Amino acid sequence: MEEKLTKITPFDFGVVGNANFFNKVDGKWYADSVYSILANDDTAGITAFLNYLRVNAPYNQIVFPRKNYLITSSIIIPQECRNIEFNYSSFRYMGGNGTFCITGGAITGSTPEEGLTGGYIYADWRNLFIWCDPSGSKTGNGVDFTRLRNSSLTNITVNEANIGIKMNDSWASSLIRCKAFYCNIGIATGRSCNGTNISKSDIESCNIGIQIGNPGDVGDTWGTNGLTIDNATLVQACNTAIELYSIKHVSVVNSYFEANNRVIDIPLMSPNDTIHNFIFDSNMVDIAKNKECFLRLRDNARRVSMSITKNTFAGYKPIKTFFHRDPGIVGFIGKMEVSNNSFTNNVSFSEIFPDTWKFAFLKTDIPYIPAINTKDWDVYQSVQIFCQGNSMFELSGSVKRKVGSTSNLLLTGMPYYFTSETLRFNYLVTQTMDGAGGAKKIARVEVRNLQDIMVYTDDITDTNPINLNGIKWCTRK
Repeated sequence: MEEKLTKITPFDFGVVGNANFFNKVDGKWYADSVYSILANDDTAGITAFLNYLRVNAPYNQIVFPRKNYLITSSIIIPQECRNIEFNYSSFRYMGGNGTFCITGGAITGSTPEEGLTGGYIYADWRNLFIWCDPSGSKTGNGVDFTRLRNSSLTNITVNEANIGIKMNDSWASSLIRCKAFYCNIGIATGRSCNGTNISKSDIESCNIGIQIGNPGDVGDTWGTNGLTIDNATLVQACNTAIELYSIKHVSVVNSYFEANNRVIDIPLMSPNDTIHNFIFDSNMVDIAKNKECFLRLRDNARRVSMSITKNTFAGYKPIKTFFHRDPGIVGFIGKMEVSNNSFTNNVSFSEIFPDTWKFAFLKTDIPYIPAINTKDWDVYQSVQIFCQGNSMFELSGSVKRKVGSTSNLLLTGMPYYFTSETLRFNYLVTQTMDGAGGAKKIARVEVRNLQDIMVYTDDITDTNPINLNGIKWCTRK
């Protein structure tokens, strides 16, 4: 019996696999290059083939002959057929709007209470190319991996789909060497894509490369916890490389982002959405000419916490600041660390962070160089402001009063996220005469609520250096 089953192929169920050439004029697949023989619709035959094996050879590995199959409606892969070697076959998908070429059959409910039903574990689908409607409609989808847990997709490629690969409740699963080209969304993780890994994958020329978290659809209202994108995953030439919704913990590490209009986008979200912890670490970001920014913030009402660390930024400077906001958005980030990054081009603090961005909890090793009142003061040692996180800021450097100056104004017009709002801070600092061994006087430095720093000396004719190092203040949270 087992020997007979191994000889069963899709061709025993009317499958032909001759969708070789697409005619853009009539929008149909043909067997020959002169468009004289219409391709066989293999949907019903493949479905019958899988249903036969589901009953007669459950859980055996299934191997497809390498052919080009025309599929016109969703193929539901039963749990008993979960181990499939597609053998580098091509599914030419011409299904209806919003449908998926292949799916495990899980269903998203029509209300949040219904949630998701169906699905199974240990699915293993390998080596398949899905081409959705080459006419460019981008209405069909590639793979629906919803509720396939402890499962893996390996070397699955989807072209010209609305969604290339959709994951939803796909716990402890893996996408390895998967690819999405020319899709509206390359990979959509959906909700609860927990403990899942996207590795060595390639997403190119999509509107959104990877959509992480829920987009607010019915039944997708949970966050994502423990998703990791790593091992040289490439996202290239997308309008947005990563779009973030409600997540609990997501890491993007050791990957490559090239020529995307923006790398990270935080869109408008629902009131309960939160980005609890997003880590973007040790990646290569190669910015092409005339690209918008690294991160765009479109919503300042949500809670956002992220770390941007140990990355290399190469190529051109973006058209806007690296961190950009939509008009009318103040740009509040709950907590952010930006440190140990390498910028090939010399960039200033203001070229990275917009002036209207509020960083109550920003920690960064990128110093802000303030505008000095050089009419009245000389810079003796570079004056810088450092964001230390938790609304703390520190001043460094030293200055000297110019001969004849009577003004106490040192810095003015600082970005408002450095100011102490309604608070005022005073510091007594040393004013050294004749070097370290000479007599010392005391000057008073004041951080004011009007975005100014003032320096008061007992003797306005004294031009000795005034030490600003170590002056700290905090904003009102």
